[in-house]
Amino acid sequence: MKNMIRVCAGGMAAFLFCLLCSCSFTSSTNVDTSGIWMSYVVEHQSDSNIQVRAYARVGGPFGTLITMASGESLTCNGVTLTRGILYYYTQFNAPAAGGSYEFVFHRVSEDVATTVTMPASPDAASTDPTTDYNEWDPLDVYWNASGSQAGDTVEIDISGAAVSGFTRSSLPDNGSYTVNSPPGTGLSSPDNSVAGPITVSVRRVRSGSVNAAFQGGSTSAERWAGGVVIPNFQPKLTLSLSVSPAASGTVTSTGSVSGTQTDGATRRFQVGEQVTLTPVPTAGWTFYNWSGDIGGSDNPHIINSLTGNTSVTAAFGP
Repeated sequence: MKNMIRVCAGGMAAFLFCLLCSCSFTSSTNVDTSGIWMSYVVEHQSDSNIQVRAYARVGGPFGTLITMASGESLTCNGVTLTRGILYYYTQFNAPAAGGSYEFVFHRVSEDVATTVTMPASPDAASTDPTTDYNEWDPLDVYWNASGSQAGDTVEIDISGAAVSGFTRSSLPDNGSYTVNSPPGTGLSSPDNSVAGPITVSVRRVRSGSVNAAFQGGSTSAERWAGGVVIPNFQPKLTLSLSVSPAASGTVTSTGSVSGTQTDGATRRFQVGEQVTLTPVPTAGWTFYNWSGDIGGSDNPHIINSLTGNTSVTAAFGP
């Protein structure tokens, strides 16, 4: 008669380690339970899609992948998991009652069970602004994930075709976060040209341990709240300005939407904005011409529609 070994654990920690590993395989019959590194994931992808995954390896988290031999299998809530390239998986069309998912490794001589419990769903996030948001401007995100159990953490996620993926983790249960986006540190468009809607969502995540009969491993589970859609994300373009020779003058840039900017070598404007460039020579100098992405000697020079990142040099002479 099979022995039932059981442990309850929480869960969430995104197990992408398999993507970095070699894909060698061994049969489950070649490995004792105490030599298996097992990880379980419950991922809330949408209200009608809960994906569960099991990663089984020998030799630690980066070791050899284990395939199920005849008479052995992995199940979750009684459903046999399907073998993928790097993990075993199945999907459910709604969260399980009580958020409880029992993973069982059915062996010839024993069943090794681990229960992973999803955290409760947090309240949906809210944002300021709510409809129109220009890249590089601050975006305030508010949430309420109260009721988290010990070990739960909170994440906010911003996604959409108009932005590069943005996630902040280990946030407090209740609070706010300001996305303030200098290049490389916050929310940005992947190519500074895509406008469109973005979705801001909040997740509560939970991490835990697998059954102690295994060599090691971990569990993870997440629960997210419906996302807030900001319908009009507008990326900004950069206008890089320089003068030649140095200290011979400056350039004033005036946008039809963004207004006048006089400081800094890099200035930002909305896609399609009209920008007027006015050279301002230092005393004793005279403006000659423009070079770079524009030419000529118009004074001022009008860019009717800014459509890409632009570099301009203003040349002055004595």
